[in-house]
Amino acid sequence: MHHEKILFHGFNLDEIIFNSELDVKAKINLQSTLFVFNCLNYKKLGCKSILVDKYRGIIRTNKETKKLMNQFITDQAVSFLGTRIMSQNKGGLPYVYGKNIIIPLSGATQHSTDWLFLNDSVGVSFTEDKRNMTVLFREFLGEPLKMKLMVDKNVVRRQLGIAGNIVMKQCSIVDEINVEFENIKQTGPRIKSVQVK
Repeated sequence: MHHEKILFHGFNLDEIIFNSELDVKAKINLQSTLFVFNCLNYKKLGCKSILVDKYRGIIRTNKETKKLMNQFITDQAVSFLGTRIMSQNKGGLPYVYGKNIIIPLSGATQHSTDWLFLNDSVGVSFTEDKRNMTVLFREFLGEPLKMKLMVDKNVVRRQLGIAGNIVMKQCSIVDEINVEFENIKQTGPRIKSVQVK
């Protein structure tokens, strides 16, 4: 990914550094993180990752994106429990739990990579040459945000497809669970509670 081409309200790399905060304890927040950038190849930024947060703005941290994601997934273990199983052997590992969809922008997730959080996005589009993607977010520091990124459209579309399939599976599971619990409500539980002395 070519970060020189990334624009936050028109900022270039120097302006990103000037308009960001350094936070060595930064963590991904599912309610407010929009994007996580891998900055390992951009020494000028003075950090290993950048988090784009809709309330805090641009946050630089010395944690690699892999570490940030591992910490996040560990904290959200129950929510994303089935994602690994559902995406097994699909060539990608998006994290999906209901409306929370997080996709890597490369095919490999065993190394640090860029991550897109689709929770607050309102649109994703690609240019005809398949190398540029525009993502629109509802809010970034009180205003809508448009981010332009250089990506491999085929990789991103594959990740989106895998995420979409996981959403469909999760919806199916929820429907089945709702039916079973509705049956329990109507017929009562088959197991009587027993008090142990």
